[in-house]
Amino acid sequence: MALLRKRRDMLRQRTRGEDEENVPPVESADSTHDKPDVCASKVTKLSALLLVVGIIALWITMHTVVVYLNGRMPAMRLMEDEEKGESGRFVGERAKTFLSKLSGLGVKVTGSYENEFLAVKLIEKEIQTIIAEAAPTTDTKYAGPPDGDRIVLFGVQCGLLSHYSRVQNLLVKIGPKQGANSSLLVNCHFDSAPTSPGASDDGLNCAVMLETASIVETKRYSRSQYHISVQWRRGNSLTVDVQVTGDRLLAWRQRQVTCLAACLRSNLNKAVTCSSKWSQASHGFIAHHPWAKEVKAFINLESCGAGGHEFLFQTGPGHSWLVELYADAAEHPSGSVLGEDIFQSGLVPSDTDFRVFRDYGKIPGLDFAHCDNGFVYHTRYDDIDHISDGVYQHTGDNLLALIRKFSKSDKLANADRYKAGRAVYFDLFGLHMVVYSETVGIIVNLAVVMLSLCSVLQNTFTYTSGMSRKEVMKHLFMSTINPLLGIATAVCFALTTAVLLDSLSATNAWYSAQQLIIPLYFGPSLVALFLPPLLLNKFKSSKLCAGVRVQLYCNGFQLLWTIVLFLAILTGFRSAYLIMLAVVFTASANCLLAVFNCQHSVRKWLTVYLCSSIIPATYFVYTYVMAMSLFVPISGRSGPNVNPDLVIGLIASLLCSMIFGYLSPLILLVWKPWRLIIGIIALYVATVLAVITTPIGFPFSHHSPERLLMFHVERNLHNSSGSSELKSDSGLWLYHIHRRAPQTYSVYPWFKDLENVDIDCEKYIYCGMPFYYSRSTKTDVNPGSWIPAPPPKFENDTLMKLTAVESIGPDMKRYTFSVHGPNQMRIFLSPKQDVDLVRWDFASRPEHGPKWGERLTYIISHSTGLPSPAWNFTIDLQVKLFDFTTLFQAPSL
Repeated sequence: MALLRKRRDMLRQRTRGEDEENVPPVESADSTHDKPDVCASKVTKLSALLLVVGIIALWITMHTVVVYLNGRMPAMRLMEDEEKGESGRFVGERAKTFLSKLSGLGVKVTGSYENEFLAVKLIEKEIQTIIAEAAPTTDTKYAGPPDGDRIVLFGVQCGLLSHYSRVQNLLVKIGPKQGANSSLLVNCHFDSAPTSPGASDDGLNCAVMLETASIVETKRYSRSQYHISVQWRRGNSLTVDVQVTGDRLLAWRQRQVTCLAACLRSNLNKAVTCSSKWSQASHGFIAHHPWAKEVKAFINLESCGAGGHEFLFQTGPGHSWLVELYADAAEHPSGSVLGEDIFQSGLVPSDTDFRVFRDYGKIPGLDFAHCDNGFVYHTRYDDIDHISDGVYQHTGDNLLALIRKFSKSDKLANADRYKAGRAVYFDLFGLHMVVYSETVGIIVNLAVVMLSLCSVLQNTFTYTSGMSRKEVMKHLFMSTINPLLGIATAVCFALTTAVLLDSLSATNAWYSAQQLIIPLYFGPSLVALFLPPLLLNKFKSSKLCAGVRVQLYCNGFQLLWTIVLFLAILTGFRSAYLIMLAVVFTASANCLLAVFNCQHSVRKWLTVYLCSSIIPATYFVYTYVMAMSLFVPISGRSGPNVNPDLVIGLIASLLCSMIFGYLSPLILLVWKPWRLIIGIIALYVATVLAVITTPIGFPFSHHSPERLLMFHVERNLHNSSGSSELKSDSGLWLYHIHRRAPQTYSVYPWFKDLENVDIDCEKYIYCGMPFYYSRSTKTDVNPGSWIPAPPPKFENDTLMKLTAVESIGPDMKRYTFSVHGPNQMRIFLSPKQDVDLVRWDFASRPEHGPKWGERLTYIISHSTGLPSPAWNFTIDLQVKLFDFTTLFQAPSL
């Protein structure tokens, strides 16, 4: 018993922080209980300046490493390298040469001469060169372009009808003479947004695809094995199919697919945000063309910025083998299931052809996008000068390796056998791709949870040795509630700052200067993380020294993330790998410390424990850099009804908690810590004042331009019978596309005559304006601003005539309309409240758009590629009959 009492007293003295080399004589348990709080350890106190310098140095080091790794690109291979004997490799210079020709055509809006004729001829010429080198026989034929439609949903039972006619699709099929029945589709589009040459979106990927096609067909296989079939159909994208049977590449198909449907063409000089979300010609191919039946998987190449890594952000559905194949093949892997969760949540206001191939073709695929420098997306700055040479080589090396990997796989031809299962995937700084199944992910996460719980409990009982069970549980609870309070306070500070800046018309101040995010959101988050341990330390009731309290609070962070990880497992959240990384390194470090019996030394424990937290912290910095490169540019086009500071602030505060959470308990080891807190608060207040009162808060610059969506409009508004004209005017309509519009318009002298059009919203549906975006309702409508101007001059007049009305049943009539006009048109229909639109003659069933007050609206977005004659459609309207029986029903009790 005396020996046990001696060991217990020694543990108490170590827990209190006394030097192990100067252990005083052993005393009885009673005398020990009355001893004062002793913390003689040399690591108990730090300089506030030292902690600040340490945090800044750590951030700079991690950020520098991450930026370097994220910006790493392979050197562009030149054509002269190929002449020296390096055949069969992707040549970035040749892809760049073709892109310079394509982007040199200028703006290529769907239906324009540049897109429908010049771009098509340029790509046809390149394909003919490939055909001439690939095989001795060629079969070319022309097929009429498809007409079709589909419903595009953008809410719960809310959408529009996307209708297309005479879109252009270019298909080139290179395959074995004996034929094949399995294809890999590779897709891009070469049309552009108005005012944009579309170098990165999406000419870059088309250039890479053409160069890859040339290498695959002319360098890898014998020409005599192939027969080439070319089918010219009209469209706006270039797509590739690779047919695979066994381990041999059997076919390559290229097609051109229209993906731009809703960009109004008439005098739209300032419309720089048109979207390719309707994917009309991709639907035309996958829904109507016979070759689509052969497609077993696809690769979609997109862009929302000028270069960078092509990031894998959507896979499947199911078919985890696709990600595994990519991870095994890619020379420079980049992608994350976190990107998939974010994109499919709707936080990113974009869509790709991935949805069309997945939903209408029922085929799985991989969706890639370049995301760097999203400020130039859909602007005139999206030119070849903003794409670095390494981007061509990076994209081409990966695509070529991926296609060759498909050619050696037998899973494509038997894809249905491998459709089960989802994958968890993420890259490690662009160096390696980690992929495992969702089931394996659950097992790994559960194992990490168990490992972490064991290490936390073991440490807690060690540090509180000799205490009662009630005191032990109290310390465990306090160490867990401490980080929870800190993170919750950090989020509250961030949201409060976002609301404050918004109320002072100072949102998006970091748009041109992302470094402002650090004092605006990281600073308050650090203060929030420091406050709980400081305040809770004021009410300490045990005799644990500051060093041991730091150990307990660090364990508390680990335990909190462990609980979050367990909840993520229960919800099936695949991006839980991020939380797993926050736990596994520190939990492993704790176990190693316990094995070597080092957890009693505060100095050794802190050194090992904090070093282990640097590894996941660096990865969270990598996640922060990737998130900001995506969401900061998006904030400039997210609309006036969204406060982007809420999004950026939330992301920044959460990632700050994950990066510096394990460092925050060190505040207990700082002399006069409140000086540090006051210093950070002073920096925060100074930054807010500078943002509000100086030009530093103006969000736009040459490198991050302001987006203006301007329509030159002529309005002729009539009553319901069309007998009298209610309003007739013309002008420039500015649709507000970011939060601070029209406040920032004051810098443009030609916008001094802006008028508000809110009053028209009470009189006319959709404010009497040709709304390009369709997510507006009467409660959150963005009416924009109006500048009176002379009427526009249209190349084609828009004519819509009611050509016939016939009765087709009781209280039901059929209306036939004839429409002729420009290549993009949008028709808004709104029956009166006592009338239902029961059907129309489109293939898709009617789906109403947003309600305008109590009235339903229906939207038809029509697009044509080549010039087309008038098109007709019919709608059937039925008058609602009043149910008189409802007058005599007894009231329910």
